[in-house]
Amino acid sequence: MNPIRAVLQLIPTSNSIRCIIGLALGIVYGVLLPSLVWLLEPMATVFVRASVIVILPFVTLEIVASLGHLSDTSLRAFVRAGSIVILLFTLIGLAAALYAGTLLPDVLTSGFFTPQILESKDQINLYDTFLPSNLFRALTEDNFPAIVLVSVAFGLIVQRLPNKQALLDPLQQIRQALNKFNSIIARVAPIGVFCLIAQSITTVSLEEWTKMYAFPLVTLCTAVIVTVLLIGMLLSSTPLRLSELLRAIRGPVAVTASSGSLFIALPLIIESMRELLVLKSNVSKKEAEEVADKVSASIPIGFALPNVGQILMLSVLPYMGWFVDLPMSMLQRLKVFLVSIPYTAGGISVAVRKGVDLVHMPPDVMSIFLVNYEWMTRLEKSLGAVALFSLVAYLAAGHFSTLRLHRWKLISTLLTCTALIFATSLFVPQHLVEMLKTSYKRDKYLLGLQPLVHERMPSTITYVHDVSDSTLATLPIADANLDSLHNRGYIRVGVYVAGLPWSWIRPDGKLVGYEVDMIQELAQTMNVKIRYYVCSLPVINSLILQERIDIAIGAFPDNTIMNSAVNTSWGYQPVHLALLIKDNTHMILADARHGTLKRPYVLGSYEKIPATAYIRSTIARELSLTSNPVSIQIVDFPSDMSYSTAMDAYNIDAVVVSAEYGAAYAILHPEFTMYPAFGRKLPLSIVMLTAGDNPVFAEYVDMWIDNMRRREFFTHLQKHWIEAENDL
Repeated sequence: MNPIRAVLQLIPTSNSIRCIIGLALGIVYGVLLPSLVWLLEPMATVFVRASVIVILPFVTLEIVASLGHLSDTSLRAFVRAGSIVILLFTLIGLAAALYAGTLLPDVLTSGFFTPQILESKDQINLYDTFLPSNLFRALTEDNFPAIVLVSVAFGLIVQRLPNKQALLDPLQQIRQALNKFNSIIARVAPIGVFCLIAQSITTVSLEEWTKMYAFPLVTLCTAVIVTVLLIGMLLSSTPLRLSELLRAIRGPVAVTASSGSLFIALPLIIESMRELLVLKSNVSKKEAEEVADKVSASIPIGFALPNVGQILMLSVLPYMGWFVDLPMSMLQRLKVFLVSIPYTAGGISVAVRKGVDLVHMPPDVMSIFLVNYEWMTRLEKSLGAVALFSLVAYLAAGHFSTLRLHRWKLISTLLTCTALIFATSLFVPQHLVEMLKTSYKRDKYLLGLQPLVHERMPSTITYVHDVSDSTLATLPIADANLDSLHNRGYIRVGVYVAGLPWSWIRPDGKLVGYEVDMIQELAQTMNVKIRYYVCSLPVINSLILQERIDIAIGAFPDNTIMNSAVNTSWGYQPVHLALLIKDNTHMILADARHGTLKRPYVLGSYEKIPATAYIRSTIARELSLTSNPVSIQIVDFPSDMSYSTAMDAYNIDAVVVSAEYGAAYAILHPEFTMYPAFGRKLPLSIVMLTAGDNPVFAEYVDMWIDNMRRREFFTHLQKHWIEAENDL
């Protein structure tokens, strides 16, 4: 026998089996040869784009021709049956999403600051989903409902035309040509699956999966239960056998899972449906294909409507709240899901953003969604493929009057699902508690950050408690100028310990932080040592006026309320005002923003961040989600008092801080959350306080800041201390 022919005979004839083989080979290739995956990129791109190009007109014609061919009786029957099935699937997805949230145990967490959380978010509405201003842009964003809406309307118009056949006949010819094109796409689908899954494997980060372990586990377990229920219901009410059903859906599911797109799997679903109709119906092949032509419109229509997979993935909303210590009650989840479900028509990301807005979670929680996005969409769309196939199978069975309730199959399905739910509820939460009890390491990571600028000459630290402190005997009055600095060989630096990321004294007594690195770099430029004097804000003010210190650091904003005689340097680090709230006061903030809080919203502040008239008015305006500004009250408290103590002592709802500092504080104290309510509307700039009136010294400091800014020194400090770019 010809060896080539022998090899070809080993290739399965079933396209779905080929897709499964392509899926397996793609995984192996991506794991073993990740550096060579780029070779597959052109082929994967061609496959996806060719599929999209041909599927768009194909879907449009399928809907128009299918609806146009239907009689009024058939149309009513399909609409009635399809509505019942879609409603049933929606309820299943809703119940599954509610159940998934119950599997999450308590956990502490918080996130590092990133500038992206300050970006304004686009408003989400259903008009843009179903009636986009730019149809082609909508398609690139996976917004399919608009096409379906227009096609359905046109199909219903055609169905009412008196001489509709004159229009349907040429449409049928085009439809057949597109079907031939789709069959070609379907035959090369295994190659596309191989290329796409190999690419996807190389983008999966084991580190990300470890950090987000709870959500994949909870959602995968719930998806298994839903899949068993969908397949069991189909087997319990149609003549399909399990082997036939699995053989029909494995190809579409493989394409969907590998590509992350249900759109390009639609032709495979239609092809599998045609094969099953010919196999299971007692009619001729021609008649079975005619029935397939009639019901095929339900596939793109069902695709455009919320499906089981999308609704299940809304469980990411309670997960995101759980991740940032803002748990949602069952009633809250139900309300958010019911409002968000219509938005799934525009894609799961649109629905999730809407849910985040509804419960007023911090904007940075979207990063949690983005980390999970890649695998979420694949699971969501794979489950959607099963649901779409089930929809078509029900409609076809209804047409052939083969819908029958197989009691024992249904009982077996329900018992299997009950057992899975019981086992999942028993073991998953316990497993997660064990896995996550020591998972919060961000505080240790932040506390363990090492300086970027290391000491070349040893520095000293002196603690000054008040202006009469005996330690000031070693701190004589001296001019703050360059000559004096070089003569004595050291620079005197007053430090208000502002906490991380700015300045912090480690347990070993070492002073570290963003501003400490900055002073180290400045001292090395001047070739002098550093003597740090750690003191409170009033003491710093006195010492700098007496010229006992040269420079003071402490994350001072450029409009710091200090003595008018105190000079400041140029700004070297932009920061933005935000709120620091306790997690159990989150709903109070929500009530204040909606205007339903029956009292003023009380904000705490101290002299470092002054509550000027402009800041007060801007805070009131930006906090409000209604046309009327929020009523606020600002209470000053001592700078040496902890936030938790101040909030209890003065009945404060939130503390006004910089977003950059608030994020670090929330990492060290996970019972707090930094809420960037003002975005970029209240920018400040961090400065150094400088002593004396020597213009040469002040100009030197400013020119040094300007030079280091051009060298991106402050950018490196921000990424290291504030953004913690070397994240866990």
